[in-house]
Amino acid sequence: MESFKKRLIAAAVGILMVLLFVFNALNASGDTPPPLFKETKEETAQETHILVEIKGAIRKPGVYMLESSSRLYELLDAAGGVTEEGTTLSLNLARKLIDGESVLIPSTVEDPPHEQEEDSATYGRVNINTAGESELTILPKIGPATAQNIIAYREANGPFMEKTDIMEVSGIGEATYESIESLITVQG
Repeated sequence: MESFKKRLIAAAVGILMVLLFVFNALNASGDTPPPLFKETKEETAQETHILVEIKGAIRKPGVYMLESSSRLYELLDAAGGVTEEGTTLSLNLARKLIDGESVLIPSTVEDPPHEQEEDSATYGRVNINTAGESELTILPKIGPATAQNIIAYREANGPFMEKTDIMEVSGIGEATYESIESLITVQG
């Protein structure tokens, strides 16, 4: 019985050594196992590029494909810069762009009311991603200081993705949000 155990142990050690030899031979040849899935060129492009719309007081408005790490100043360059009426004073030129966003370049010339409403409101709602101070202060419980806080937050963090994100802004709690929720939108 002892010799059977010794032979069994010797056989197990032998099989283990053969497996180690085969494993080392495969790794030494530089072969790597095939990937579990293959990335297509389209998937790679989606990860490295974004599409961003720019409109308003800009020389070449439209949709631009940029690197995913692009900043607002790079979009402005791609679009030929602002027009003579355009201003970037209220914009954070260093902020990162987000795939699918729309950037409105404000004008120093006052727009007719109907054009302004199209850009900043949807069906009478104030778009908190594009509205200026005067439009934000129309909302109940939003004064000039809170409007400036909304604009500053938006410039520092990018557009609001959901309406509830506005509660991240200093001065806007649940009570204020409940009073403006039906009056605001994040889409244009």
